[in-house]
Amino acid sequence: LQGFSKRPGAWTPDNFREIGALPPGDYTLHIEARDYAGNPSAPILLPVTVEPWWWQRPWAWLLFAAAAGILVYALLRWLTHALRRRQHALEQRIDARTAELNSANRQLQELARRDALTGLFNRRWLMESLQHAVRGERPGVTASLIFIDVDHFKHVNDDLGHLTGDH
Repeated sequence: LQGFSKRPGAWTPDNFREIGALPPGDYTLHIEARDYAGNPSAPILLPVTVEPWWWQRPWAWLLFAAAAGILVYALLRWLTHALRRRQHALEQRIDARTAELNSANRQLQELARRDALTGLFNRRWLMESLQHAVRGERPGVTASLIFIDVDHFKHVNDDLGHLTGDH
């Protein structure tokens, strides 16, 4: 079988030869014979064409490649969409936590500037306000400062109790 075997098969008395599954292509069956006296006959050349299966044809390979490309594209789109959804969810969580943190910081700042018992502004607030006034950050605002000192306040707490002193 020219195009399949590299060299002719050995001479045998058999009148057949088996060849397994041939790949698609064109072959030439070269037949030679000898008579009982060993005289060779003229060779016979028979063309043989093995047609490819449908999946072995070029259009099928193109179809497979296109289907694989579409599948890869769809997979990448799905993955990108999933990652964007996850990113959006994470951004929402970050925004929510940032808002919570900002609210907690505002509460802490308020607690740091007010006395917990009386609700009045404390020394920290006073220092910040004085700095703003000195820098002139509030134009048109006149600042006044009044200090009240209660002498011997410890005696009030000791004699009347802390609740009365706090009141």
